[in-house]
Amino acid sequence: MIELYEKFSGDHLEFIGIACQDRFSPWTKAIEKDGIGIWKHILDLDQKEINDTKQKKTIAERFAVNSFPTKILIDRSGKIVARFHGGDDVKLEAKLKELLD
Repeated sequence: MIELYEKFSGDHLEFIGIACQDRFSPWTKAIEKDGIGIWKHILDLDQKEINDTKQKKTIAERFAVNSFPTKILIDRSGKIVARFHGGDDVKLEAKLKELLD
């Protein structure tokens, strides 16, 4: 992902890492250890204290993520244009080239 970030990040693309089922301290240590602090990160916590059922869902639930890692490309209007599961970065890179050329 670092290679793809360095190759494609810029005015038209933003990377955001979302961690699920993690605790704050191990999560921040993993970001530092893996050298991925170069893009934005969100810790997706269970939101049990929220009363509104729609808002209670985690980011992973809202985007129907059921395997890790999942990579989702979302256009400026909020539409999902592609979804990749696992480490299939070859297909991800091809789709990025297609969308950004």
